Amino acid sequence: GSPTLSPSEALMPPAVTPTLDNYFKEMMGAPSGEAAVGSTAPEGSSSDGCHETEELFMNLCYKTCKTLTNGAFPLRTSAWTCCQASKIQDCFLSNQKRDLGVCSGHDVDGEGSCPHPPGNCGPNEEQFLGNCYEKCSILTQGQKPYRTTAISCCETHLALSCFSTKNVNTGFAVGGENAAAAQPAAAAATQ
Repeated sequence: GSPTLSPSEALMPPAVTPTLDNYFKEMMGAPSGEAAVGSTAPEGSSSDGCHETEELFMNLCYKTCKTLTNGAFPLRTSAWTCCQASKIQDCFLSNQKRDLGVCSGHDVDGEGSCPHPPGNCGPNEEQFLGNCYEKCSILTQGQKPYRTTAISCCETHLALSCFSTKNVNTGFAVGGENAAAAQPAAAAATQ
């Protein structure tokens, strides 16, 4: 039979072991190092390091609330809320539009993926957790266009099936400028 666990044991998270740590780094991508200093913003980006269709909020780039709400709620107040006012002091529950979701709703970047740290990738790359990877749409010939981890591409943005073995491939963790690269490139910092 299976071992009997007390209620307190059943609620305990697993201990962080080197194996577990390596698994999460492999699935989510290792934290990126310091971004390149002195690089310039590529065409289509703003001085804050976000794309021109994005706004910087809490150190992440999100699709602008103005775009998401057709101009009706232009001020971002959280990952999931946009306000009808022009300054934060005038925002209340009654004049905010909420759209909750993880990497969906208002919690998206300019292309509809997860919000990302400032920085820019090449034209055939996408950013995931601060690193630039070759686009999943290129790697999978359009079959699995959404990057869900450093080593997985999927048919949808987020679904449990995205973590199945058919969607996970260590070959997906490559930089776009040089597909033979062993490590994805860090997103270039902008000034």
